[in-house]
Amino acid sequence: MATGSGLSTQLMLAEESTVGTAVTVTRGYEADSVKPTHQKITKVSMGLRAGGRGHRERNRVVTGKSVTLAVPMTVMSKGMGVFFKHALGATTTTQIASSLTYRQIHTPADITGKSLTLQAGVAESYSGTVRPYTYNGAKVTDWELSCQTDDLLKASFTFDAWNWTTATALATASYLSALEEFHWGVCTATIGGSLAIGSGRTTVTTPTVLKGLRGVSLKGANGLRTDRRFAGGAGIKAEQLENDFRTFTGELDLEYADKAQSSDLFDSDASQTLQVTWTGITNDASGNFPVLRVTYPKVKFDTGTPEAGGPDIVEGKVSFTAYEEDAGTYPLIQVEYESQDTAP
Repeated sequence: MATGSGLSTQLMLAEESTVGTAVTVTRGYEADSVKPTHQKITKVSMGLRAGGRGHRERNRVVTGKSVTLAVPMTVMSKGMGVFFKHALGATTTTQIASSLTYRQIHTPADITGKSLTLQAGVAESYSGTVRPYTYNGAKVTDWELSCQTDDLLKASFTFDAWNWTTATALATASYLSALEEFHWGVCTATIGGSLAIGSGRTTVTTPTVLKGLRGVSLKGANGLRTDRRFAGGAGIKAEQLENDFRTFTGELDLEYADKAQSSDLFDSDASQTLQVTWTGITNDASGNFPVLRVTYPKVKFDTGTPEAGGPDIVEGKVSFTAYEEDAGTYPLIQVEYESQDTAP
């Protein structure tokens, strides 16, 4: 039975065939929260009139609409590929040998023509009725993966959408089964090593374990023009297009454990390979486990000075930015997602 609280919240989505043309949502996700911001652009004419002391209601019009939607959630062993696909742009999926596990490789590419329909169901407190809000033309503008000591791996995706409606019926919530959470206990991070690429996959051999890591935050931003409203569009935007460089940054919460892995790289501004991996514990019966692996072929440390703030262990927190290497051999970032999903 529905309750008149956030306990009845649901989030579902589906990929659109044509950007901005809403489709029936089919996939359900367990979000931590659903936070839409409905934006109305309004204008009021001056309307000077004898005896008038305030603006008249008929002089206000809505000239345009837009939506932003923040969706934080725990990263699971299935179903997350669609988010990485729309956050980065290029996706390939291959089966690992003859097992039940498939490897999705996501790298930066054109996101033109890629969009989602999202639907949030939120409950009225008095009636308990779950009201649907459906958003079309949704594109990822920003995303973050974060994991701290003893915590779950969290993802947050921010969407920009064209419009919202409450007229579309609430979809019946459906969720994937046999899910596993990624968390701090299955996280590893490495630095350095030798890069290679084959069949569209970037790999790293003989890297060094990053010492003293207590937390990690990985961020991406797609520079999108989100105000493309034109005459004849009834105030609704056209497709959001890229109008700036992609940025991929991050923060490593480190002890000052190894000068060569932190302050030396900051001081020299040398480029380095960085890889962060979460490996699940559920065997697919063929010796494969769920994996989320983020590879940065070339990063530069923007901070990395050790800080002795007292008698405690010295900290050496690092922030970094990913860069394209001159030869263009490797991607800015690669996200590998190994799961039992046959497609994102």
